[in-house]
Amino acid sequence: TFPKHAYELYSQAPSDYLSKLKLMVILREPISREISRYNHMRSEFLATKDTNSWVSEVAFANGTVMSLDHYVETLLKPNIFNGDWEWSGKYADHLKKWSD
Repeated sequence: TFPKHAYELYSQAPSDYLSKLKLMVILREPISREISRYNHMRSEFLATKDTNSWVSEVAFANGTVMSLDHYVETLLKPNIFNGDWEWSGKYADHLKKWSD
């Protein structure tokens, strides 16, 4: 994967180069990212109907898929505000290895 390859190159750089090394990180705007995540889950659930998969959180018990508005109001907002949301793509977690 690209992050692994980049980290390996970084690890192999001579120490005098590391002090001059600049790391550029491009982060996606979080609202667009969440909409994309919802669309991915929706599409994947409709294709598989897998009620045991992580993508099933956008589905109702009867197998229909909730709207983006419903997803935001009933799942996203409450979990973000009470701190219970577990993100699978936390930028900070992925960037920790670069800050050591």
